Parts: sequence; structure tokens; C-alpha cells
Amino acid sequence: MKLLGVTFDNKMKWNVQANSAIAKGRKLCYGLTYLRQKLSSEQFIKVLTCQFYSTIYYGCEVWLDSLSFNDLRRLNALHYRGLRIAVRDYKKCLHRYELDEVGRARPTTWSKYQTANRIIKVVQSGLPI
Repeated sequence: MKLLGVTFDNKMKWNVQANSAIAKGRKLCYGLTYLRQKLSSEQFIKVLTCQFYSTIYYGCEVWLDSLSFNDLRRLNALHYRGLRIAVRDYKKCLHRYELDEVGRARPTTWSKYQTANRIIKVVQSGLPI
């Protein structure tokens, strides 16, 4: 079942959702490689955030923590592929820790951040979101 863009299955396994997010992200990488040549670094980071990361992280508060190790590894690899495009590291020369300096959170960090923000809103307002 697909609800608001998140795919649920009857066993609450999230591999279908992860595969869908990874497939969409891989398709976007080709266009991003072309766009990187045309945009400044600042403009490209905005496009990367708005289009690429919003696509692969959509609904991650629900499904990311339940992913298998393999699916999480593939999602992290896709995350770093976007950062490599941003810094034009097509030959994979930079280490992942150097890519973290670009300032984009890893998928698990992003999920925890989103969940924490929602909890803070619930506590402050006293109403569920």
C-alpha cells in the first residue's frame, strides 16, 4: 500500500520503500551531474537539498530506523554520491569524512533530527502533530 508517497507492506518491512527511494535518487544523479557543470557551488547545494535529498529522505522518520544493514548501506552510498557530485569528486578520491565537511547530514542523523523536532513541537504545544 502506498500512502502519501511512502510504501507500506503487510509485514512492515521497509525494503520496498528503500529500494524506491534509491532508484529515484539514482535517476536524479544523472541530471545532477549535468546541472553541476552549469551552476555555482552554492546554487547546486540548494538544488541538491531541494530535489535529491528531499526525494531520498522523504518520510524517513517512519522507515529509516527499521532498515536492514544492507539497505542502509546502499542509502548511505547514494547520500555520498550526491556529495561527490557537489564537490566534483567523480573518481572517489575523497574520504567520507571529508565529504561530511560539505555540511549535509547523513540519513540516520537526518532522521533523528526530524524525530527530535517533532517531539519538541508536541511537548511545546501539548498537541500531537
